[in-house]
Amino acid sequence: MKPLLICILLLLSGTNVLSQYRPLHNFVYFKGGVRFSSFLFNDRENESNLVNFYHRNAFSLIVSYALTADEQKHQVLPEIAFYQSGAKARYAGNQAEWALNYIGLGGSYLYKIIDRQQLYKFGLLIGGNVGLDYLLSGWQSVNYMAIDVKSSDAFTAFNFRGGPVVMGKYLINPRVQATLEYRFDISINNIEKQDAATQSTRNMGHSYLFGLAVKL
Repeated sequence: MKPLLICILLLLSGTNVLSQYRPLHNFVYFKGGVRFSSFLFNDRENESNLVNFYHRNAFSLIVSYALTADEQKHQVLPEIAFYQSGAKARYAGNQAEWALNYIGLGGSYLYKIIDRQQLYKFGLLIGGNVGLDYLLSGWQSVNYMAIDVKSSDAFTAFNFRGGPVVMGKYLINPRVQATLEYRFDISINNIEKQDAATQSTRNMGHSYLFGLAVKL
């Protein structure tokens, strides 16, 4: 009973603290769209075989939460992301394809360069994003014969990524905004596990996201 009372007291005190800062906890963003993903690959001689890979159409879903007021120049948005990465390749007459499904935590820092008060109801922000993702599932196919890369332990469990972000906003009404976002991300770590000693592979992708932001 005592631990339960302690948890209730902590929850109530936390709610009271957050309520004092509610004006800063402004918008929740729901974003989704298409992601064009590929691999950045280097072999043991540090020679890139990027020309052998081409982009694979995938998806990206993101929920983010504004920690700063919408009127401020500097915006901080922690996020939860669920997305698919991977690539396609042709080599030695074979057709190969990879699909890797990640879920992760991250965040964006954005700087407002155009305010909606300057240009009707439009705003424009630029900045960067970082994230740490966990590999939920994935598969690799060679000539349409697929294997489970999660059970085969071919890739590392975690992907650490970063890259630039550009976001446009349109104020529909005081409580709702429409957003259009472009982001490029690339793995900072080598996602290869089985062949990490002889080669390195990193995820990279271009995401185009449409979203709605709702004021709490």
